Amino acid sequence: MYISKAGFKCQGVNNHYFVLFSSLIIGALICFFVLESIDIFSQKNTEILHLTTELLSVFVFSSVVLLEFQRLDGRYAEQTNIIIFGFSIVLMMDYMNAISFAGMPAFITPSSSQKSIFFSLAARMFELLTFAAIAASLTFHGRKMVWLSCGLIVSVILIAFGTLFAYNLPSLFIHGEGVSIVKITLENVLLIGYVVVAYLFYKKHNVDGEKRYLHFALSSVCMALFSLLVTQYQTLSDTYLVIAHLVKLCGALFIYKSVFIEGVLYPYSMVNKAELYASKKKNELKTILDNMNIGVLRLSADFKLSYYNQNALKTYFYLRTPTQGKYIHDVFPPDVIDKVLPFLRTALKGEQVKFSINLKGLDEETLFLDVNVIPENDKSEKVISLLCLIENMTEMKLAEKENEELNRSRAELKKALDQHAIVATTNSKGVITSVNEKFCNISQFSAAELIGKTHALVNSGTHPPRFFKTMWQTIRSGQVWSGEVCNRAKDGSLYWVNSTVVPFIDENNKPYKYIAIRADITDRKLAEQNVHRLAMYDELTNLPNRRHLIDKAKSLAKSKHHTQGHSYALLLIDLDNFKMINDTLGHSIGDLLLKEVSRRLESIVLSPNLIARLGGDEFVILLDDPACIKDGDFHSVDSFAQNIRETISRVFYLDGYEVHTTPSIGLTIINACDFELSEALKQADIAMYHSKERGRNMISFYDPKLQASILERNEINQGLINAIAKKELNVVYQPIHNTSKELIGYEALLRWDSPKLGSVSPDVFIPIAEETKQINQIGQWVLEQVCEEMSKNDAYSNPNLSVAVNVSALQFQDPNFVPQVLETINRFSIQPSRLKLELTEGVILMGTEMLIKRMKDLKNLGINLSLDDFGTGYSSLSYLTRFPIDTLKIDKSFIDKMLISSEDESVVKAILTLATSLGKNVIAEGVESEEQFQYLKRLGCQFFQGYLLGKPQSFNHRE
Repeated sequence: MYISKAGFKCQGVNNHYFVLFSSLIIGALICFFVLESIDIFSQKNTEILHLTTELLSVFVFSSVVLLEFQRLDGRYAEQTNIIIFGFSIVLMMDYMNAISFAGMPAFITPSSSQKSIFFSLAARMFELLTFAAIAASLTFHGRKMVWLSCGLIVSVILIAFGTLFAYNLPSLFIHGEGVSIVKITLENVLLIGYVVVAYLFYKKHNVDGEKRYLHFALSSVCMALFSLLVTQYQTLSDTYLVIAHLVKLCGALFIYKSVFIEGVLYPYSMVNKAELYASKKKNELKTILDNMNIGVLRLSADFKLSYYNQNALKTYFYLRTPTQGKYIHDVFPPDVIDKVLPFLRTALKGEQVKFSINLKGLDEETLFLDVNVIPENDKSEKVISLLCLIENMTEMKLAEKENEELNRSRAELKKALDQHAIVATTNSKGVITSVNEKFCNISQFSAAELIGKTHALVNSGTHPPRFFKTMWQTIRSGQVWSGEVCNRAKDGSLYWVNSTVVPFIDENNKPYKYIAIRADITDRKLAEQNVHRLAMYDELTNLPNRRHLIDKAKSLAKSKHHTQGHSYALLLIDLDNFKMINDTLGHSIGDLLLKEVSRRLESIVLSPNLIARLGGDEFVILLDDPACIKDGDFHSVDSFAQNIRETISRVFYLDGYEVHTTPSIGLTIINACDFELSEALKQADIAMYHSKERGRNMISFYDPKLQASILERNEINQGLINAIAKKELNVVYQPIHNTSKELIGYEALLRWDSPKLGSVSPDVFIPIAEETKQINQIGQWVLEQVCEEMSKNDAYSNPNLSVAVNVSALQFQDPNFVPQVLETINRFSIQPSRLKLELTEGVILMGTEMLIKRMKDLKNLGINLSLDDFGTGYSSLSYLTRFPIDTLKIDKSFIDKMLISSEDESVVKAILTLATSLGKNVIAEGVESEEQFQYLKRLGCQFFQGYLLGKPQSFNHRE
């Protein structure tokens, strides 16, 4: 029995398809007979599965239609319009099936089983008709757009009918009973149809050997099994219906494999074959041109001269004027035409003709020629051109000389005019003397703009000067140079070329010109860049990935900071409750959240620092900028981490959802000399899980000592937030006396007794309160406490007694500060003259005009002002003369040392002298001995404050 070669090949190659085919049938039969009574899917899960499979089917058919619409090669051209028309209807019907399934939102009319089944039957009917048309080798002539439009028109008609009138058709599904007799009949018809086309496709596959037909056959079998299975279900969550949709998805994937995937891969395979073919032809052409000393002419079928080689040009003076594209009657003399025309006409009949001819040359010498005319045919064996090989049989010496010139010219022509190359010729100094058209096209400069210039005209600045210095050293030494160069076109765009520069050497062994032969590799470089991006960046967030982070770490290991005592900080960030967000809102919302978190992090993390996504919901930030870690001040790193935490903790608005998440952050700081990424990640991971254990939304340091410091600071900060509400803060009063040791007032001092932290020094918690901007609230509370106690305590009946309250620079900057003071003293009915406000010299940083205005406002209220810690900060004679300050307070640091240090003694004397000359009072702080008291008294100090005269106490324990 005769077996075709293609059929025999298919039987040997496609065993795995037979196994797949058999497995599919066996699986379907098992599902049919074994799972008949099993109902494992709920209605909700069935809706999701139905929607998913139908949308995947829509995607498959959309991809197939799009590919066929954009197909440029001639493969399966007879099937293109059939697929575009049929599958465009199928994808629209499958989409309507997806959104019309019972339980889905209404589209014009309510969703129902009747409506969904109608569109399902319509889709499979047109899929069957499309398969049948392909199997029958039918051809739909016309433009693709026309057939696509027809498909859409038919789809609109079917959608309108199914949406509005499907309920008028016989019932296709009866709730509680299952599919109707009508649907079973229709499904059986479809089943038979799919079995028939499956057989036809398999038969065509055996004959033609095309895998497409085998895939179509398998897809038809899947659809036949689908039709069989959908006649068995009784409920919409029936196992048969679930299995049927999975089988249908398999059928769609076979179509996707046969049309879309193979269609996408085909151009690449053809490009590879074309490149191999071009390389082969290039080598063949080189061999021919290097070994044949004959003239070559190519004539079209109507005897137009389309090509002649250099040999012909030099031999026949008729060709020395522009002749390409002209008829031979217009080029050669009539006597020559009369001799060759009969032979050419014979060759046009498809016969190879050889003849000899003699004619006069330019110098009237006779040329003896052997001519071989070879007809060139197209695919239909029609002669489309004549290749004339003309061998000059004149004297051998003249032939040898001309042949030598021809070889040289041909070699130069091969190097300079190769059709697939970008070619430029320069003189020994690099000035361009000639370019080909491809150079002009890719550079966008005309030949006139290029000739006379150097290649600096297209220099992109991508390469360093040493790159071109090396190139010139190579070619000037007579060696060929090759490399990849990035140039800039006239419009500013960049293009890459693989460049080979060949020097031509004169008799003095010096280059007299250079020919640069280039190939455009822009697409390859872009592809490499894309591969690099895929390899080094996270596909979802476009952040650097783990590999990029590893390369960054390797780069840091080689940097100068690695040996200069520099430190790196590494933060590992894990989103809290991310899995719950994924599970409740879906992975699409989870992906959006990861993208938005990435965007927020990118707005904070600046170069050269690096942010990377390790995977899942884990992000890493590597801080290597010396500005981020200054002189061991790791609190700046903690502040940076706090900023990260606050930024991520802000609400996200994603696709209509309000999403909340917080980060757990692990932080490690490692000396650059000891930096190893794996160890740093391990430490940060330990710290991050410590944050999780502490309740999430926390920051943990790996270094125990540093972490303890940060934790203590954070505990103070957190404790201050509720210190007022928990009544942990209290005000004590230190008395102030005159030279007679008579009580003239008090200074209110703040104390904090925390049940958790114990007694916290003001020197510790006040700076933190100022940094976290809690000082405004605390300062206002102190003022209210003082005024309230002054109003309630009878001991303050003496109008000469006053109380001084400290005001921070941050509090004084508040525009509402003066109104708040006025409201407070009015509320407690306090005489303004009995209240003194002590300002620090840091207030000067606010600016002179604003400071003077607020001070004058307070003075106008009757409130006295003191300048605390005078001499320790921004002391200046100018502001003492301009600002309405009543009292200067000499800092305790000067009082402590004035009896043992001449410098401190001079400062104290200078302050007292200055205050006396300006008419201002002076209070000496920290007076702890009688000797200090008497010395200050002799120097003219009016008021004293310190343990010698009284310790700070509450009102209830005043001396």
